[in-house]
Amino acid sequence: MAKKSVRTAAKPAAADGKAASLADLLLAAGPAEIEAIDAKLAEVQERIEQLEGERRKLQQARKVINFRLIRTGGKRASPTERRDTIYQFLAEHGPASMTEIARATEIPIGSVTKLLDHEWFAKETARDWAIATAGSRQ
Repeated sequence: MAKKSVRTAAKPAAADGKAASLADLLLAAGPAEIEAIDAKLAEVQERIEQLEGERRKLQQARKVINFRLIRTGGKRASPTERRDTIYQFLAEHGPASMTEIARATEIPIGSVTKLLDHEWFAKETARDWAIATAGSRQ
């Protein structure tokens, strides 16, 4: 894609020989400048679309890699391994909501809900879960 530069009108000189103000330049601008601006806007829009496409590809690649990382030995991580991941997260970060746990550990929210139903964990507040003080981690 060839780059087009935005052309501006020749700077009219003021009576005293100083460069014209932006307002003077805008008043002197015509169809050629509009065309140049439109061309530049089209280039910017095309670049935005390219970047959005790249962003979507990177997000998909991240999902694939995360899925692979939660697998062990060619099998999905066991519930115990996932529960251990949640335990480690709560030990490091303190009480958190199921949504926060799911986002941080990248374990699906439905799995988090099931995994928290265990003696290792207890509801701390209406929304937050924590490590149960009575539950032993074995």
